[in-house]
Amino acid sequence: MIEQIQDIVSRARHLIASVTRPPEFVCGDCELNQQCGLPPHEDCVQKALQRERDPDGRILLAKRRAQARLHSVVPL
Repeated sequence: MIEQIQDIVSRARHLIASVTRPPEFVCGDCELNQQCGLPPHEDCVQKALQRERDPDGRILLAKRRAQARLHSVVPL
């Protein structure tokens, strides 16, 4: 019984952490992705600017959700 409770608490902790953690930035999320042509790197200026404008990742998450909804719609 105690193991089951610990498992539930552990799963809840991981779920809360994944929701509150900002999403990882990838080059596909970049506003200049189509024009850039450079390989991904940690010193990317555009990446730093986007992180500064959206430090908690809310805009990035909204963008990803909108794209997922767009791709989940089946054309008739």
